[in-house]
Amino acid sequence: MDREVVKAAVERIASSDGFAQSERLCRFLRFTVDAALDGRGGEIKEYVIGREVFDRDDAYDPRTDPIVRVEARRLRKKLDEYYAGAGASEEIRVSYPKGSYVPEMAGPPPVPRRKYLWAVPVAAVAVGAVFWRPKSTRVVVLPARWTWKNEEFTQTPHDVDIAERTGAELARMGVDVVAWPQLQKFAEGTNTRAVARETGAAHVMLIAVRVEADGARVTAYQIDAATDRKMNVADVGNAAVSTAEEREALAKRLAATYKRN
Repeated sequence: MDREVVKAAVERIASSDGFAQSERLCRFLRFTVDAALDGRGGEIKEYVIGREVFDRDDAYDPRTDPIVRVEARRLRKKLDEYYAGAGASEEIRVSYPKGSYVPEMAGPPPVPRRKYLWAVPVAAVAVGAVFWRPKSTRVVVLPARWTWKNEEFTQTPHDVDIAERTGAELARMGVDVVAWPQLQKFAEGTNTRAVARETGAAHVMLIAVRVEADGARVTAYQIDAATDRKMNVADVGNAAVSTAEEREALAKRLAATYKRN
């Protein structure tokens, strides 16, 4: 979607009666939309919004200060009111799925194709439908514990953090990555095909962390969502995962192994 068209739509929202007197909601809207347009959806988190939008200091703790959650509810309500009133004719619509701070931008419906005078053989259309499908390059990054029912993962929770960091690193590399907040609903048991189907992803990257005698072993499995075929395996033995810096370094290393085709 064209960046300038979206930003113009956002400014129309910000100047409307429902938003013009609420600087904080406008900052919330602009910050999250800009981040999403920049491909930084994985970085749009409650803590970041609290610091960047609501000027919270280093002592800010989202667990005790619900400012972002409260304002997100207000923002969703104000957007609903805007599109039901002054913005009813808007073609570009911004929304925030419940439980997520990553905005979704929807454009106008596609223009129907013209009907041509000549006929297309039905059999040919049917064959084309079987052998052709849109090529997607989207990837979803998940901790292995969410899809593999194995007790060994209960003692190594670092796979969740590394998966989130790996997704953010892929996004910085220009890869189309499903935003982390949209994946929270899959945390309690799912399978790779179900996640891929719901998120429109072509590839799934599973991050596994196992405890071994000489340290942790971190493995990234890149899987073709349509066939469940392993496309690539990146394995790091004797890995350090104790600190955020070590996990960030691992995430960059794993992201670099991602195969785009």
